[in-house]
Amino acid sequence: MAADIVDMRVIIHVVKADLTRNVEIFGRMDPFAVVVWESADGTKQEASRTRTDWNSHMSPRWDHLSPGPVYKSASSSSIWDSMLHLHVYERDMLPASDELIGSASISLADILGDGPREAVEQSPSHNKWDRLSGPPMDLPLLGPRGETAGTVVARAQVVPTTAAHPHSSDNMVFSATKVDPAMFKAVVPLSVSGGTAAFYQLVLQSPVAGQSS
Repeated sequence: MAADIVDMRVIIHVVKADLTRNVEIFGRMDPFAVVVWESADGTKQEASRTRTDWNSHMSPRWDHLSPGPVYKSASSSSIWDSMLHLHVYERDMLPASDELIGSASISLADILGDGPREAVEQSPSHNKWDRLSGPPMDLPLLGPRGETAGTVVARAQVVPTTAAHPHSSDNMVFSATKVDPAMFKAVVPLSVSGGTAAFYQLVLQSPVAGQSS
């Protein structure tokens, strides 16, 4: 017998941004985005950060999936009163010098839309819904002084979780390709990006002709 559905998790897909505010004096911008959740009581928590889209300047694309909070009651009004904040930054060589390009904010109720909310509230026990998605939305970005900075495209999804496995991959929208570690003979350090993120190369035991090793 399947486990009872008791909670629901929010997933945010940060797709891309179309920027109109340039904070880079020389060269092209390297933007990244920060996903922040604000609960109904005003508590804020950083959920995740996208990768830096190097040299993308005014048109970064991330296709980033960010796991949001797990709510204990799918019918609780606190879910719909929660706020999503997206902050887009220009990556600097020193993380402390990253410069804010613009921010966007929207309630979970608004980014999901009426359809998913009605489905959850009408059937909080999950017997009539599985994964509910809102449409992609162009959210206006405002700079630190309220100036127009462009738009960021994001969408939200809610998925049920089980009491036994609240963080199980079965409850996620993420997908991963599993590989046999025996396929690789070495892990080669390549470089460090911006002084923080390390990059590595996996070297195959038996590369196929015409493909990368």
